[in-house]
Amino acid sequence: KHWHIIDYPDYTTFFLSQDHIHCQLKDSDKQHLLEIRFLGMIISYWLSYFHHSLMLHSSAVANGNKALLFVAGNSSGKSSLSTTIIQYPDYLILSDDIVRIDTDAEQVRAFPSYPQMRLWPEQIKYFLQQEPDLYQHIHPSYDKRRVTLPRKQFGDLSKHSCSDIVIYLPNKCCDDSDVKFSPISHRDAFFLIKSNLFTRDVLPNDLSQKILLQKISFLTEQARFFRIDFPDGYDKLPKVCEQIKAHAELI
Repeated sequence: KHWHIIDYPDYTTFFLSQDHIHCQLKDSDKQHLLEIRFLGMIISYWLSYFHHSLMLHSSAVANGNKALLFVAGNSSGKSSLSTTIIQYPDYLILSDDIVRIDTDAEQVRAFPSYPQMRLWPEQIKYFLQQEPDLYQHIHPSYDKRRVTLPRKQFGDLSKHSCSDIVIYLPNKCCDDSDVKFSPISHRDAFFLIKSNLFTRDVLPNDLSQKILLQKISFLTEQARFFRIDFPDGYDKLPKVCEQIKAHAELI
């Protein structure tokens, strides 16, 4: 078989092929680190290289066949936006951090992820009104906590993929200005997706890269892209998300 090897020298090595992922644990005391690696880089690499999926650094919510993606890096507010929107009826979490998108000759589809969210302590206090210490750290070096779904009076995970995709680039502002939606051109949308691929720095420079670039181009033609400028602060989130919800329902 044609195996790809991803090695974490201190504790494990992953071996990936078209239809298998094997893990060789080196240090049993670090077994708890396997989940974060597997659900992050390993599954993203496997789906990107062997199955040509686009793995976007994004949170996402779903309402029926429509998916709203918030594509951005860390500390951009994407998880807070998604967590607020799923408080509305009919909205479910599609993914908290990495969204898988597949394309075929006719359409693109965004797929649900695993039933878990990763929230900062202040987000747990605000959204769940509980103490963060009640929730497990996702990693000893990170302060984010693991929140499993479904959770009563909080939210649930969508079980279906979506083909009607709206992609937002969130931009937190420091003032109290209104929420502003600005269309993003196909050219800028292409580079937005390319720069936010979770595996952008690790995939080999071979045919798989060409296929992924073609899929990005098709995604920019099929989805709708907008930049959102919105005021920062938890107290602003309900109003911001009400406008995002209204905007998405109109387009």
